[in-house]
Amino acid sequence: MKRRIYIPLIASLMVACQTEEDLPTQFPDDYDLITFQAMTAKEQTRAVSRYEQYDSEKHPGTMGVFGYYDLLQGTTTEKLSQNKIFENTEIEYKEKKWQHKNPADEKHWADYVQYNSFDFFAYMPYNATGTEETKGDVTLERTGAEADNAFTLTFKVVKSKTCSLPLLNDSKGAPLICNAPVHEQSAELGTKVHFLFDQTLTGFTLNFQIDASMAAIRHFRIKSVNIYGDNLANGGTVSRTYRWNTESKTWNTDDIVWSQITRENITEETPLTVAYNKNDNTDPCYGASDMIVKADKYRQWGKPFYAIPDAQFNPTIAVTYDVELTDENRNDVVTRKDVKSKITLNKTNFSSLVSGKPGHINGIRILIKPRYLYVLGDEDKAEGMLLVK
Repeated sequence: MKRRIYIPLIASLMVACQTEEDLPTQFPDDYDLITFQAMTAKEQTRAVSRYEQYDSEKHPGTMGVFGYYDLLQGTTTEKLSQNKIFENTEIEYKEKKWQHKNPADEKHWADYVQYNSFDFFAYMPYNATGTEETKGDVTLERTGAEADNAFTLTFKVVKSKTCSLPLLNDSKGAPLICNAPVHEQSAELGTKVHFLFDQTLTGFTLNFQIDASMAAIRHFRIKSVNIYGDNLANGGTVSRTYRWNTESKTWNTDDIVWSQITRENITEETPLTVAYNKNDNTDPCYGASDMIVKADKYRQWGKPFYAIPDAQFNPTIAVTYDVELTDENRNDVVTRKDVKSKITLNKTNFSSLVSGKPGHINGIRILIKPRYLYVLGDEDKAEGMLLVK
């Protein structure tokens, strides 16, 4: 005889009548953790917003974070560590979000509900405190009188082992610092600390065009761009001071300051190479490792490169290019090979140059024109020169 199982009708009706509002809210696993988001300053923009979403292909993949509770309630420099939540804690970008490098460093909002306010500071990339290179120069200190409510974030930048400081061919390793501390009034679950980061270096783009008189029969094929010079900055200390405004209840931000700058000489024989990167697959003027320059418009060589903001940054830009003629069969015929030209990057040649301002992008426009041209013999003088338009 088969057993029959009876399911109470009332129970099944209760399940069927449940709505989405009756179901418990499903929060992400890190909902109760103190977590982070980041936006970075745009390289060049006229938009209302100066910042854009963090891009791991363009910027460092780690940040160092300082965080404190009740920072502004009479906290002296000596007592900062007593109110700490994070003290130069390493946060890494992994699986498309910012996470603690060491899970043991994770902190929960629920553990700080009794406190009145929270303030967080950050910089990129993370420097381990007390390493041989940084020598502990990653600090956050109260500066000035207690009534000033001023705090200074400082970190050291040393010559990179993986990139060509004092020049960086892109912004991947460039040090960033937070625009302002993030202030939170309560330990509310689910709150993400949202940092805005500013560039601490000065940027440059190199753009080339040839003189219009050359356009009818020739174009130039740029093959390499190098930079060299004396006393080029290769390291230093970055600092920024933030002041809490008791009336507006907001942080005021001072300028980014570079100090204790170290220097080196880069010779013409062993220059720094500004790498070419293919910018647009649809543009026939761009190649894998060289670039055709004509008279119709300026074309950018590679990505923006960055240098420590320094008024003494006046290197020489050296360009090697071939002069080519397009024949009746549309084939490029080299009329002059490996022409070398150079120009000094200074205020005399570039009147609008701003080399000492962090975050500023200098658009360098260079007009290429040979010193002599023998049309009948189709020969160009081996040494050309760069003229500025």
